[in-house]
Amino acid sequence: TDYIDNNQTFPIEIFWRNRGRFDVQETTINISANYPQIINWSKTAQANGLKYKNNELIIDQDKTNKLSNIKTGASDGLTVMIYTNTNFNFSSALGSYLELTPKVETKIFGLNSAYIQKGESDRATIAGQINFATQARYYTDSGDQIGLGPLPPQVGKTNKYYIYVQITPLFQSIKNLSFETTLPVGVELTGRDSVTVGQNIEFNKNNRKITWKHDYLTANNLAGLYFEAQSIPNNNQVGQPLQLTNQLKFNATDVTTGKIIMVTNVGLTNILPSDDVGSKKGYKVIE
Repeated sequence: TDYIDNNQTFPIEIFWRNRGRFDVQETTINISANYPQIINWSKTAQANGLKYKNNELIIDQDKTNKLSNIKTGASDGLTVMIYTNTNFNFSSALGSYLELTPKVETKIFGLNSAYIQKGESDRATIAGQINFATQARYYTDSGDQIGLGPLPPQVGKTNKYYIYVQITPLFQSIKNLSFETTLPVGVELTGRDSVTVGQNIEFNKNNRKITWKHDYLTANNLAGLYFEAQSIPNNNQVGQPLQLTNQLKFNATDVTTGKIIMVTNVGLTNILPSDDVGSKKGYKVIE
């Protein structure tokens, strides 16, 4: 395959040869991965009629009688279809390849002796993935207040929250980065914003769209966008959370594979993350 991506199926060819002086029997081949969370082990095992345990695929004589008795000098092989997970769920990743490694365990025929050997690994490039984290905050994770206004929010009184947008490319560097969201009617920017890289955040008052662009971001580096949004709740919002943004979208291109990456998160409300002190003070608008 050209590269490994999520929700993908690809074949691997497994070959073996008995180079020893003795026949071997009851051979088992275990396949492991350097990033086991990429592989859907249960689906892969089921689709190929194999077993799996502890993030390893197990190929034994129950799958093929070719492994029950391998004569000296004999060789053979088989094909296994590998299924990847829909989401890889990485917070960080240091390498850029998926590496699959076989380990062979066998018994020497006629002797009470086992033999274990690691085989030759095979690797393929992992397509770029994005950790796209978005949240609204009233307090920082260290407990400093950055929002303003009553909690829970109150009709007729201004509430201010900070919107965090954090983008981290995993496995591969990315180019042509683009972020956008729109503000619901009744929510405004205060002019307090910052970015860690790239151009400043732009806001179009006509279509209420917030945009940000950047040329290039190296793998495992963070691009952080932070802006303050304010809302004055009205009577129609009593008993409801405040909608602070609509959908948040991010696009980029994987530099290595050319893959177009598109990620969308649901719009943010004033329901705060659990590590925000304000999350315990309520989010439904009161009169």
